[in-house]
Amino acid sequence: VVNPENVALIESLKATELLLGRDRFCRHYTIAAKVEFSKK
Repeated sequence: VVNPENVALIESLKATELLLGRDRFCRHYTIAAKVEFSKK
């Protein structure tokens, strides 16, 4: 199920990826994911 909020989030992430460049974006996203995972 795709809801408008998820679409908006994905679109904003795509825009961020374009702005930062793929490598930097992926590195940032990976770090953020690790931080979130370690909080649980």
